[in-house]
Amino acid sequence: MDMETITSRGITVMNVPALIYPIGSDGSFIMQAVTAVWSCRKAVLALLSPAFLWLFFNGQARGDIASGVEESMKRYGDNAEFREYIKSVPLLVPDLRKSFGDRK
Repeated sequence: MDMETITSRGITVMNVPALIYPIGSDGSFIMQAVTAVWSCRKAVLALLSPAFLWLFFNGQARGDIASGVEESMKRYGDNAEFREYIKSVPLLVPDLRKSFGDRK
């Protein structure tokens, strides 16, 4: 293992207790189970976010997003509605001004 992996795992292990809320002992077994799962939500999201970023950047590096657009152009390129859609919809980051319009 390289030093970067060891460091990131160490930081995660040290911070997980801060992301989990304390669990009370009152209530039924089902309520305690729901509370236990709900109390770990921040820790689960914190552990899943690096995996999401890896998948996103890995797909971008392999060209999956760009090749999807090229395949769509081959299949629907002669459709005028599709060409208008491609011009008006951004590939990765949506333009919220177009979605919500100008509010004056």
